[in-house]
Amino acid sequence: MKKIFKWIGVVLGGLIGLIVLLAIGLYFVGNARMNKTYNIQPEAVTIPTDEGSIERGQRWARSLGCTGCHGEDLSGTVMFDDPALGYIPVPNLTAGEGGAGRDFTDADWILAVRHGIDPHEGRPLLGMPSGDYSYMTDEDLGELIAFLKSAPPVENDLGEIRLTFLAKVMLAAGAFGEEVLSAEIIDHSGAARPSPVEPGASVEYGDYLVRIVGCRTCHGAELAGGKHPEPGAPPGPNITPGGSFGEWSLEDFRTAAATRQSKYMPWEAFAGMSNHELEAIYLYLQSLPALENAIK
Repeated sequence: MKKIFKWIGVVLGGLIGLIVLLAIGLYFVGNARMNKTYNIQPEAVTIPTDEGSIERGQRWARSLGCTGCHGEDLSGTVMFDDPALGYIPVPNLTAGEGGAGRDFTDADWILAVRHGIDPHEGRPLLGMPSGDYSYMTDEDLGELIAFLKSAPPVENDLGEIRLTFLAKVMLAAGAFGEEVLSAEIIDHSGAARPSPVEPGASVEYGDYLVRIVGCRTCHGAELAGGKHPEPGAPPGPNITPGGSFGEWSLEDFRTAAATRQSKYMPWEAFAGMSNHELEAIYLYLQSLPALENAIK
């Protein structure tokens, strides 16, 4: 009997040792990914200054979730502050004390928004959904940046990101999804960027909007359901005609967009969209094949 317990102890000790070694390995992988530097020369984008463009940029900021993460006044928020995982602030974008807008050039804004790269350090921005924003046309990106540059300065220095050992292990293991370091997955050459699409209630424009507002981040590459990037969140449902969304009317979709129905669905972003934008998204989703649920 003693020999059995001895062997059990040896096996358990070996397993624990392997787990520790695996965790250490993942930690170094996560750390290396966060500290990788990118040497990207941003493309030139015209940043307009007229009121109409800035107003459209404000609408983009809401639809793309900028104000949802960085705050209505863009002065920054705290994504989470947890002893087990660390501290992740969503930075102040204004020109106030502690804000990126104090010294960002137009090229810096393009690097941060379209490429997901910290323009000062060259490292990937954590949690920045530039994988979606990289599809934006130059005109739409220019309007967004014009609004960001126009924001009134607010003093709010939130400090630096601090991740624990556990958080870096989870990052390397894919617990936060691939968009957490979007600089890794972006085609920085711009080859995948679409040609400008005429805004309107069309399938083509809906395709463009679905790409840039990040529907695939939660609903999967084929929109038939996917893993939500937030640990503990339910999976994103199937929004092709093969899921329950296929039974929705356009009015159902508009009503849902105007009323928050799930804390994991960014309805605030959709609430700021125009009727033709919502209709375009609806038409595109209804045009997809009726796929089975990707997550059972």
